[in-house]
Amino acid sequence: IADFSQGNAIAAKQCINQCQLLFSSKEDLLDENFVLKILHDTAIFPLYTFDDTCIQGNLPLVLRQLKALQQNQTEPTMLLWWLNKVTKQLLIIKYKLTNGENLSIICKELKIWQTQETLYKEACKRLCLESLKKIILYLGKIDMQIKSNFDNDLWDAFERVAITLCKPKAHIFLS
Repeated sequence: IADFSQGNAIAAKQCINQCQLLFSSKEDLLDENFVLKILHDTAIFPLYTFDDTCIQGNLPLVLRQLKALQQNQTEPTMLLWWLNKVTKQLLIIKYKLTNGENLSIICKELKIWQTQETLYKEACKRLCLESLKKIILYLGKIDMQIKSNFDNDLWDAFERVAITLCKPKAHIFLS
């Protein structure tokens, strides 16, 4: 129940109440199958957690969050801004690390919280400069798509970016 109602306490309470109503006798077994029959994915993911999940490389959760953001009619411009910000930060960190600079100092310059340093460090190990540059170029194309009101496959484009951030070796076609 917690996974399906993450960030949505009202939905969790409704599911528990529904289980109580449908669970008729003490002989019935309240198991995972019973709960899954009445459970719907009503999780709410704030936009600012999406970039953290991308940086962590947790692809299943990233795709789930992206779907929830789309269903909740998140403004594509805001999502683009977050992805652009994170990708640029990763690009700067990766470049400066290859030039021998200290991660803590770089993160302070970029106003990245100290608690997130490890996430960025791991993401930089996973991503190469070339992948990050391709993502930046692709985000520019998404920006043009948004500005021209041509939103055909816009969420598919965001999905490609998210997959590339999480699994750069997946060779998702960014063009």
